Amino acid sequence: MPYVDAAIELEEGPRMLGMITGCELEDVKVDMPVEVYFEDVTDEFALPKFKPAT
Repeated sequence: MPYVDAAIELEEGPRMLGMITGCELEDVKVDMPVEVYFEDVTDEFALPKFKPAT
């Protein structure tokens, strides 16, 4: 499934770069609510990624 690199604005105020996954590219919108999940890269390291909020 495709992903989109995006600037994610956290509820606390700061922004971070991240990937939006789990939806079609044409469904990604500005100000779309997302939720974080973590993908394990190794036993010690995980990457935060984002998917549409449910």
